[in-house]
Amino acid sequence: MSRLSLPWWGDLGAAVVLAMLALAAALAPVPASVEAVSLAPLVLLLPGYALTAVIFPPGALPRDERLIYVVALSFAASVIGGLIVQVVVPLERLAWAALLCGATVLAAFVALRRRRRRLPRGRGNRIRIAIRRPALFSAASLLCAVGLASVSVAIATDGADDQAERAQFSSLSVLPDGEGGASVEVANHEGRDSSYLVRISEGGAVQRRIGVELAPGEDLRARIDPAELSGEGPLLIELFRGGEIYRRAYLRTGASP
Repeated sequence: MSRLSLPWWGDLGAAVVLAMLALAAALAPVPASVEAVSLAPLVLLLPGYALTAVIFPPGALPRDERLIYVVALSFAASVIGGLIVQVVVPLERLAWAALLCGATVLAAFVALRRRRRRLPRGRGNRIRIAIRRPALFSAASLLCAVGLASVSVAIATDGADDQAERAQFSSLSVLPDGEGGASVEVANHEGRDSSYLVRISEGGAVQRRIGVELAPGEDLRARIDPAELSGEGPLLIELFRGGEIYRRAYLRTGASP
């Protein structure tokens, strides 16, 4: 067993740096596997390490017992913090990483203030961390836990992103109005401002184009007068979003075969 001597702030300073690096990885366009591995310590260790340092001063707990608190408090920060954040904003990967990074930084700040009050004044104050060579089984178990946590983070956040993407959409509908014409409606459920182009065609000939920008929750309603319809074919309404066709709708008019 060897002992590592660090400045009194060294271990918590390293936890803060690692938490910020994990947050940077969540912001950067890196492969999903790299991002998952970088986020695993933020989920498994870093918030719990800082929170344990707030509750227990250095040397107050045996090494194995402190590790249990570190992992348990890390999971507690992830679960409880995630539930609270989800009330305010969608719990996406970036929001989750920012939550855990913020929890680590805040807890480390509180722990350092308490630690500084307990330690004697002076520039030479240091702490000693015991480092034991881990048993092969323990090391393998830890690697498996990190791997499973990485995969879990990737699957959970990707699933949340996919679900959020499916929940944001634009709708297009066209209905006969009972007077020989038709009504067209476009609704924005994207959660952000969106620009649309509606192209109305009959029998291959374009009858009208409507360009509009809709705020979230807004809709466009347009009426097609019977005088605009020639009866030479079904009515085709195309909705363009971002320059590409997003929706199509057909309506067989009364004069169509």
